[in-house]
Amino acid sequence: MPITLFHVHGIIEGVLCLFLSLIMILFQAEMIKYVPENNIHPHIALILAAVILSATSGLMIIGIIKKRPLFLLPWIIFMILVSAVHIIFLIIACMQLFSFHYKGWIIFLIVTGFNIKIIFPVIGIYLELRDEGGNKLDAISVE
Repeated sequence: MPITLFHVHGIIEGVLCLFLSLIMILFQAEMIKYVPENNIHPHIALILAAVILSATSGLMIIGIIKKRPLFLLPWIIFMILVSAVHIIFLIIACMQLFSFHYKGWIIFLIVTGFNIKIIFPVIGIYLELRDEGGNKLDAISVE
């Protein structure tokens, strides 16, 4: 099966995620210099999340190009976890709406929507590659 526009869409998503995660790593690494030591944990968590996202984005790109659906699974699982954390944060923000700035809440809602909207085409690519038989798990067979 040749690479279709659907696959190109997944590759573009992978490249954008890779690019944005590398920018986040550089930005957070620069911010750590100016943060007091007792507030450094959120920045380290963001750097760790960006490293995981860059690794899973690279795997996703390789999986689409080489037609290996299992390479897409880490990215899909990580993005579902990120979206779940965003949704939990939005629920908490809704309960404390008056203490949380509404512009930040709207921006966070938009980012969560984009995350969820981005996940579905990649899940479609995964299902298409899986149904095509691109996963070579039966390389060792006992007959």
